[in-house]
Amino acid sequence: MTARPGNYLRSRLPLLAVAVAGATLARRPPATPGDDPRADVRALVARETGFTADEVVFVSDATAVAAVVRDGESRNHDLLRVPLRRAPNGTVLGLSRVEPLAWITRTDAVDETAPLVDATHPGRIFFRSGPTGIESRDLFAAAPPIADGTAEERVRGAITRVQETGRFGGIASYRFDLSPESAPKADEAVLVATADGVALKAAGGALLVTLRGDTLAVEPPSAGSGQWDEAAHPPELVPWAVDRVRGLSFVGDEKMQWIKAVAYTAWATIGPGEAPEPLPAPVIPAPAASNAAPSNGSAAPKPATPPTAGDPKANGPASPAAAFPPPPVLPPLADATPEEGVFQSLKDDPFLAAGAGSAFATTSFRVDKNRPVRVWIAVWDPRKIELRMVAGTVEPQSTTGIRGTGEIPRDPKQLPRVVAAFNGGFQALHGGYGMQVDGQLLLAPKAYAATVLTLKDGATAYGTWPATTDPSPVAAGVPSVVTSFRQNMTPLVDGGVLDPWGRTWWGGTPPGWTDTIHTVRSAIGFTREGFAIYAYSLDISPQALGEALLAARCDYGIHLDMNGGQAGFEFLRIAAQGGITQAPLGRPLEKTWEAEGPLTHAPADDGTGTWEFRARRLFRGMAHMSFPRYVRRDGRDFFYLVARPEGTTGGSAFRYFGTKPIPREQWLPIQTKR
Repeated sequence: MTARPGNYLRSRLPLLAVAVAGATLARRPPATPGDDPRADVRALVARETGFTADEVVFVSDATAVAAVVRDGESRNHDLLRVPLRRAPNGTVLGLSRVEPLAWITRTDAVDETAPLVDATHPGRIFFRSGPTGIESRDLFAAAPPIADGTAEERVRGAITRVQETGRFGGIASYRFDLSPESAPKADEAVLVATADGVALKAAGGALLVTLRGDTLAVEPPSAGSGQWDEAAHPPELVPWAVDRVRGLSFVGDEKMQWIKAVAYTAWATIGPGEAPEPLPAPVIPAPAASNAAPSNGSAAPKPATPPTAGDPKANGPASPAAAFPPPPVLPPLADATPEEGVFQSLKDDPFLAAGAGSAFATTSFRVDKNRPVRVWIAVWDPRKIELRMVAGTVEPQSTTGIRGTGEIPRDPKQLPRVVAAFNGGFQALHGGYGMQVDGQLLLAPKAYAATVLTLKDGATAYGTWPATTDPSPVAAGVPSVVTSFRQNMTPLVDGGVLDPWGRTWWGGTPPGWTDTIHTVRSAIGFTREGFAIYAYSLDISPQALGEALLAARCDYGIHLDMNGGQAGFEFLRIAAQGGITQAPLGRPLEKTWEAEGPLTHAPADDGTGTWEFRARRLFRGMAHMSFPRYVRRDGRDFFYLVARPEGTTGGSAFRYFGTKPIPREQWLPIQTKR
């Protein structure tokens, strides 16, 4: 049953009230002017941030950019925009009373020194970012708007930009990356100004690339590729409001964790429960193959000892010939209805590409006798379905300068094979868990973190990242066979054991609280049959979510993102012009959980014209999420699934890294740091 709007708004009123009450600006005290404008800016930065500005560049009379050391160990610099008030004689009077300080970069793993100011384009700066990147900011130009945003989304986007940059239009951002052929020549390359842009010259003087004109056209085109950033769709209203309040200087993340914990605890006490959604009559699958796990999940053979990095397939899949769909789940509650735990095949589902539905099945069941809300499970056969990852345009906040695209690649050969997408992990500020996409590292992996990986041969693997003795954030130790990975906390389930690391913080409470908060939560993992699994519930504790994974015979499970508006799963069907509209459902769309429409940023040079999509949530009651979400550009990272080409197979999901937990007394200091 779809959540009633009134209940939803009442449940979110405490957080929305904080958002409204916190929308104030504190006045800064005046600075004491001096004789050296750059020294004055350094003093302002030190007073306002506590960090040291080694270099200061004036972009205009009222705007400076400072190269600031935020990390005392690495001594790497980040760039900070400093808006100023100045006297007619040029004396720095203090910070602007209108525009706030704004970080241009926050990349702990790379060093961004003082930028090069474009003399031909007021407000534009260039700087190196990482070994292969050139970035530009146009401090006086607005960022491109959301391509297909609603009026309400554009307003919220403008509010976000004001908070972050002091400008309704924000700051226009551009990034260029050298091609693999040009990258080895850029180790000691330097940026130099040209008559209409900037050039990158190698140590010997050879010209590697030139960026020209207002659009920063690349010459020669073979040197690499670049693009201006486009705004992503903001999160749903409540998580957006939470982020805005968290960003206020007098609130911050820790206070916001307290606010959320109190609000959710109060709502769990006084709020109404959600009625379970009715299901169709169960379809009992045929008997499973002899090597599949029994329906009660109690006696399936466990995988052999997990291999170490570098030999990912030494262990092989748990049950490579397991029948699909899996046998029913034994529901945890004695009063379960007949359809609870029975997997429904999605064969011939009109919201999936032809033939892909037979590799998916869904079910739901209750795990808490005191709460009527179900856990919804989607399983897919990784022999037929490949998992891939997308980094959001905002999250995770990269430490390497690499930024995500926020959207499924618009490759005309791949788009028709896209079949589903779902949420990723936590924001970087909640643990800084690692991510790499298609070989580009955004955040270095953290030791002991639960990890899902994709390998060069298209296989999906899981495991707990091993410890490393190298403290460098860049020395990630990512095996060469790994193309992408995403981490989030320690395993929720490992080897059939719930929370083997003894974690107490699962994202819903301030540090020091035992997390029993009931809210929207999600998870990914693989089963003992070797199938991939996604779990979701509207109102559940981390412990109950883990129990649901165990009931579904999950061998390794990772807690993903949580809270309304952040988690969700969509089935997708994408086709060139006419592929959707010429295959009608034969009934009206149920717009609360189904959608059709044009695909934005679709390929324009493949001869097909426009592209279309059809989308459906995992179930009707999957409320509190922007929908459709994953066919558009998103600020948060997410996973998407594609059907493997006809005649190919990727094997079952399996272990990659070893997973034996370290002793609890060694883990606790790590746990308190999240």
